[in-house]
Amino acid sequence: MEQSGPGSAIPVSEYLETEPPKWPLVLGILSILWGGVGVVSGIAGSVSLINDARGSKPDVTNSPLAIAFTVLGTLMALALLVGGVQLLRRRAMAIGLLKAWVVLSLVVQVGSSAFMIRNRDAFEEALREKVQMQMDEQAAKTGGKPAALPAGFEKMMLLGGMACGGALGLGAAGLVAFFVFGRRGREAEQIWNRAAA
Repeated sequence: MEQSGPGSAIPVSEYLETEPPKWPLVLGILSILWGGVGVVSGIAGSVSLINDARGSKPDVTNSPLAIAFTVLGTLMALALLVGGVQLLRRRAMAIGLLKAWVVLSLVVQVGSSAFMIRNRDAFEEALREKVQMQMDEQAAKTGGKPAALPAGFEKMMLLGGMACGGALGLGAAGLVAFFVFGRRGREAEQIWNRAAA
């Protein structure tokens, strides 16, 4: 490779071929961690919702649509996990898989938020009943006096959960999108495709 003179830029593709970039390693590890947590919590959430739907009165929190969103979220977390592993292995398929994950993530985020906002009152009522029931059961076990939930508790819990979930989901999708849809992702995909050919 020829020496570059002062102020002359090295082409990104040449840079990637001579010195592997660090971003696939960092993004791959983050994707594996984020996806792994999502798979575990998604499986636990799906099982919990299905058992809840069988063992208690049906409500909006354990409705078929709520279960479908949870299962879909679990599958998407699995895709993120696999994409992270493939990114660490410098495989071109990782870029396409992570692009699909970003798009689906945004669609599911909007869909689940719209579902919760549309059924906000039912979610708040079901949340209040479940938390109050747990507090009553705990009080009965310890022999204490059952405490009443403060007014507006369920509204704060629901809005707080939606805000945190939305911020984390959009933040993760934005970080992944920055790399896989940008120049770095395109360059890496071309080079990894050439290496695999």
